[in-house]
Amino acid sequence: MSHEWYEILVAADEAEESSRLDFINLLCDQVFIEPTEPGDKGYPEPASVRKSYICRDVVDMMRYQLIQFDVLLDEEKRAVDEAEKEARFKTALEDETMNEMRNAYFDMQNELRYERNETARTMRRMEEAYRSIMTQITKMTASYKDTIPLFSNAAEGYKEILSQLSRQAEDNKIRFDQVTASVEEVRSWHLERSRVRQRERSPSVAPEAYKRRSDGVMIPTNRHEREKFLRACESELREIDHYLRSVPFRERRFGHRKMKEHEKGVLMCVFCKETGSHYSDACSEVRSTFDRKELLRSEHRCFRCLEIHFDEKCSKPTVCFYCKAVDQAAGKGKSNGDKRDVIEHDHHASICGRPEDIMRRIERKDELTRIIEMCKRDPSTSTSGSALADSRAQKSDHLSLRDADRQREDKRRWNGDRRPSGGDCSQPGPSRIRN
Repeated sequence: MSHEWYEILVAADEAEESSRLDFINLLCDQVFIEPTEPGDKGYPEPASVRKSYICRDVVDMMRYQLIQFDVLLDEEKRAVDEAEKEARFKTALEDETMNEMRNAYFDMQNELRYERNETARTMRRMEEAYRSIMTQITKMTASYKDTIPLFSNAAEGYKEILSQLSRQAEDNKIRFDQVTASVEEVRSWHLERSRVRQRERSPSVAPEAYKRRSDGVMIPTNRHEREKFLRACESELREIDHYLRSVPFRERRFGHRKMKEHEKGVLMCVFCKETGSHYSDACSEVRSTFDRKELLRSEHRCFRCLEIHFDEKCSKPTVCFYCKAVDQAAGKGKSNGDKRDVIEHDHHASICGRPEDIMRRIERKDELTRIIEMCKRDPSTSTSGSALADSRAQKSDHLSLRDADRQREDKRRWNGDRRPSGGDCSQPGPSRIRN
């Protein structure tokens, strides 16, 4: 900075350029008193310091400071990596501990059940022995009157033993019920945690309809059972082929799309709130139809127009881009010159489930084709007659439940059951929203 200061003095006609070196030397001759740190020479006494204002020295000092900053940044980066590694290790250790606890609870439950059964059997044997003894005592009463008090005392002793066993059985039952409740609580907590982790590990950018994995099931090795299984797969494959040929398919495309000039910078995506880059139907942040409907419900938005209004039923005419093709293929829309009488739909195109349903059927078709090819091979050449295929019953039940829930929610939405009340929301949504 000393050079710049001297240039200012020269520009102000307060100094001459020839005296710059003398001015720099004068600054270098100044002595500054600075405190010392532990490890410095002469600590704790202050040290005398001379500062250099020559350009080369200043540049060297700046380079040294930059090197020190780089070293500090590298150390911080290594510390962050070590912290992430430790966090992953602790998470794995926690999962392992939870599995061990769950297995221990299950083992304890089995032990208590076994102990309860053993106690019940012991009580039955004691009761049978007691009855047998009492029968013998009754028979010998007539000939052994003197022994009746002794037998009476023995009977009282047996009754006391039976009462103790009964109390022990009740205590065991109470203990068993408590442990069972604890096991169920731990199991429900573990299942809830597993569902939360599954939702965290399954981001909306990769929903089920576009990114799935094949679970495994055993293909029968018996010839008759394998042929029966093969016919069922072929029948299901024919049904899927027939459905795909009869229903037109319009693929849902995600990402930035070309928009009209008057819509750029104005039109907002309902799901990711980005303006002027894509329509709501092409949102790549929230891809799943289920997630999109949940987001609309949380914001009290209409399923038809995606806006917030307080009417019982939406008055805006809505035509779904995907259902429109199906209606036209079925001949439901009537031509009238250049105009077409198209049936209105009860949902917006961005939450239509047809694209995901067709994608699931296409994936199921590929899986069935692979299963049929594996069934037609010789069982001895396909890993001892077993192969990986889709777990059909579980997956079909899951899809059926999801479709039923989706239909019920859509029906309630269409009937106005999910309309926001006057006190639920005070801010209206964006006035211009398109698919």
